[in-house]
Amino acid sequence: MDQTPASDIAKPIFAVKYLLSPTIALACVLAFRWPIWTRVVLFAWYTHHLLQGMSIHTGEMWSDYSNGSTLGGDLFKTLYMLFLVDPIKDWRHKSDGEKPISERPWWQRIYWCVCAAMTARGVGWNYQVSGVPSPSKLNRSMFLCCTAVRVLASYVLLDVLQFLIQNEPFFNDPQPNSSMRSHNFPTQIFYMILCFGLPYGALRFYYYIGAFIAIASGYSSQEEWPDLFGSWFDAYSVRTLWGRTWHQTYRRQLDSIGKAVAHLLGASRGSPVFQMIRINIAFLVSGVMHAFSGYSIGQHFGVAFPFFIAQPLAIIFEMFFASTTKKYTTSIPFYVRRCIGYTWTLVWFTYSASWYIDPIAQAGFGKNDIVSFSVVRFVLERFIRGS
Repeated sequence: MDQTPASDIAKPIFAVKYLLSPTIALACVLAFRWPIWTRVVLFAWYTHHLLQGMSIHTGEMWSDYSNGSTLGGDLFKTLYMLFLVDPIKDWRHKSDGEKPISERPWWQRIYWCVCAAMTARGVGWNYQVSGVPSPSKLNRSMFLCCTAVRVLASYVLLDVLQFLIQNEPFFNDPQPNSSMRSHNFPTQIFYMILCFGLPYGALRFYYYIGAFIAIASGYSSQEEWPDLFGSWFDAYSVRTLWGRTWHQTYRRQLDSIGKAVAHLLGASRGSPVFQMIRINIAFLVSGVMHAFSGYSIGQHFGVAFPFFIAQPLAIIFEMFFASTTKKYTTSIPFYVRRCIGYTWTLVWFTYSASWYIDPIAQAGFGKNDIVSFSVVRFVLERFIRGS
């Protein structure tokens, strides 16, 4: 795979060229409601353009991996908005008022479509996905203070995770064909928490920076920035972890693509077959999105597919188990059922995480910095020098 050297493109230029510009092009097509052939042409160009972006090597593995995942998500967001929905006709924001979007000046329609394309969870729109946490009830000043603390906490979390990963031979000096399953189970849990903590911390960090800037500048209110992740107390099953606790950034397009495929296959809406097709297709598309991350760091496309393909199997197992044992489990105390659920979810994610973590460990994920300035490293160096 050809990769552009880091010196050939700066991060701001990358963001404008591969994130902002394609979004504006998408908004223009949607705002003017151009015919289907223009949408096909745009999507073909968009796919080629994003693949070029995924081939750019920044010299930082974490940045390359994140870019691949982000551009992969944008690709399916574009597919969804071009062919599965008509935003001008179907979507409304709470601030739109009485006048239809289609009757507004062209520049207002384009801006409206840009906002729609960049609002992944649909907060404040009539298509807001389920599972989004309730809006904050804090006043503006308190919300800004709490958001600043969350930005700092997320940065410290990333710093700690970076320090731990860089000091684990499994990540910083991987042996050929090594697997986290060769370690004892507590160590596997530790590796799983390290790796899934990275996107958790990074997404929170950038999300709360955006929230702070948007609210401090008066561009939006705190009600438009609910927490990105749900409560970890809801992670008592694989289904609730994905559906309530984890972020819902791509849920709308993944679920819509899954439903569209289920309809094409003739499944009756609401039937068990429809639900199984919907869930499996949604995770399959998610696997393709994340496969672009591996592509961006030079791995084989789809190397982590088994992890994403396995998740709906666990969810279907949970649904079958719950339906067949319902009359036997109602007498079990609630807290016991919850403890069993948490244990099952932890065991499953630790086991299946190997399919996701092993490839990135083999790529040398622990050899690069994640944060530009490490507070942990700075403090330790000063402590060692002073002792």
